[in-house]
Amino acid sequence: MPTRSWTTILGCGALVALVAIGAGARSPARAAPIDDPAARTSSDVPLADVVACPGGPARAAGAETWWRFAPVLDGAGSLVGWTLDGGTQDSALPKIVLPAESSVSADVDGRVLVTADDGARSVIAVVSATDRCATVLAEVPMVARSGVLGQRDGTGWFHAVDRSTRRDLGVWRLTSASSGPAPFLSPLPDDDPAVLRVGRVFTTQLVLGATGDQLAIQSCGERTCRTRVVHLATGRENRLEAPDQGLLLVLERTQATFRDPCPGDPCAVRVVEFTPPSTEVLR
Repeated sequence: MPTRSWTTILGCGALVALVAIGAGARSPARAAPIDDPAARTSSDVPLADVVACPGGPARAAGAETWWRFAPVLDGAGSLVGWTLDGGTQDSALPKIVLPAESSVSADVDGRVLVTADDGARSVIAVVSATDRCATVLAEVPMVARSGVLGQRDGTGWFHAVDRSTRRDLGVWRLTSASSGPAPFLSPLPDDDPAVLRVGRVFTTQLVLGATGDQLAIQSCGERTCRTRVVHLATGRENRLEAPDQGLLLVLERTQATFRDPCPGDPCAVRVVEFTPPSTEVLR
C-alpha cells in the first residue's frame, strides 16, 4: 500500500474519515496490519484478532467508556496506519492496529463503528469497549471512507467510493439482521449546487442526530463544506447552505453546530437553525 500524507487523507480537518457484499457475520473483522511492522509493539493486534462478540454488537450496560484513535507515521511523516485504544475504568481493549485508510465513528453506548480498507476490500465492524469484542457487519469491494453507528443495535451507515475511479457511490445502510448493505442515499451529481460550491470533495462525514432520527451527510472541499440532513424514517432531506461552513460538530433536532474553517486552532463555532424535514411518510 503506498504511503500518503495523513493531512491529505484527512482533508478538511475531519479526524474521523473513513463492503464482496456479505451477511452480518459473527466473526472478528479482518484487516491488513499497518505497513511499518517496526511501529507495532508486542501488545498490538490487528482487527482480525479481536475476540468476536458472541451475541452481536450489544449495548454497554451503563459503563463509561473512553477511546483514542491515533495516526501512525513513518520516518518521513507519511501515514502508514492507525491505532485504536478503548476501554472502561476496569478494563481495556488490546491496542488495535488499522490500515491507513480507516475510520472510527463517535461512541454510542460503549461501541464504535470501524471501517478498515486493506487495498482490496473494506471491512465494517462494531467494536465494543465494554465487552472487549468486535462484530463484522459487512465486507465490501468498494472503499468505505467513513461511517456512523446508529442507536439501534447493529445499525449503521457508511459512505463509499469506487475503488478504481474514486467515484462517489453514496451512503449505504447496514443492519445486523440484513443480508448486506443497502443503498440509502445517492451521491450528488457533479452539477449539483452544493458540489459546485464545495469544489473537489476531500472528505464526507456522517453525523447522527442527538435523538437518533436524523443523519447528516457533510461533504467538504479544501475550504468549505455543505451538509444534507435526512430524516431516517421518511427519507426527507434538508440542505444546510450556511456560507463558509466548517466541520459539523453536533446535530440536534432544529440546529446544527459547526466549527468555522480557519488556519489556526481553536476556530470559532457557530449554530445554524433549520426546520427539520416533515415526519410524514413518503408515498
